[in-house]
Amino acid sequence: MNSPLYSANTFEELGLDENLLRGIYAMKFVKPSKVQARALPLLLSNPPQNLIGQSQSGTGKTAAFALTMLKRVDPTIPGVQAICLAPTRELARQILDVVQAMGQFTNVTSSLAGREAQVGQRSAAGPITSSILIGTPGTILDLERRRQLDFSSVRLYVLDEADVMLDRQGLGVQSLRIKAMCPADVQTVLFSATFTPQVVEFAHAIAPNANSFTLKVDELTVDAIKQYYI
Repeated sequence: MNSPLYSANTFEELGLDENLLRGIYAMKFVKPSKVQARALPLLLSNPPQNLIGQSQSGTGKTAAFALTMLKRVDPTIPGVQAICLAPTRELARQILDVVQAMGQFTNVTSSLAGREAQVGQRSAAGPITSSILIGTPGTILDLERRRQLDFSSVRLYVLDEADVMLDRQGLGVQSLRIKAMCPADVQTVLFSATFTPQVVEFAHAIAPNANSFTLKVDELTVDAIKQYYI
C-alpha cells in the first residue's frame, strides 16, 4: 500500500474505521474513483508522505482529501489538527459540506474559518477547537492574528486548486506563510488542475519530497460535467 504504484480497488482495503466507511457509503460512493484509487493509498500511508496531485473538479479529489483529514485527526485531542485552504469561501463551504457528510458517524468536528460562529463551538470569539478547519488563506491568517488558532497540533495541511491560488494575488504567499507556522513534520497535500512551471515551482516549495501523480489527457475531463466550446 505504501508503493506509489499501488491503487486501491475498494475502500475496505484502505483500513478505514467502520464509522468512516458508513459515511462513505451514505454518500453513495461504491468504489474509489481513478483519483481516489491513486491518491488514497499515498495519502493514508504511514509514516505520512507529502502529495502533489493533478485533478479536475468532479473527479473525486475533494472526497479523497476529506477522507484523509477525517482519518488523520484524533477527536479526543482538542484543537486544530488539519487545515484545508481553498481560493474562495464558496469552495471552502463546499469542502466543509463533504467533510461533514463523510464524517457524520464519527466524533470529528469541523468548521469554516470566518466571521460566523465555528461549528461545535460556544463562541466564535474563543480559540478554535474543531479538529478540521477549512477556509481561504486570508481567513486562516486572520484567525492567527486574533490568536484564535494554535498551529502546534496541525498534522495535515491541504491546498485545493493551487493553480487558482496562484492566479489570485497574494494567496500563494499567504499559503506559504501558513505552512511555515505548522510543525515541521506536517503532511502537506496539494491538488491542482494544471501544472504550469509556476505551479510546479510553488508545489515543490510548499510540499518538498512529495509523491506526485498526473492524469492522462483522457482522464482530465469528467463524463458527469458537460463542456461546451464556443
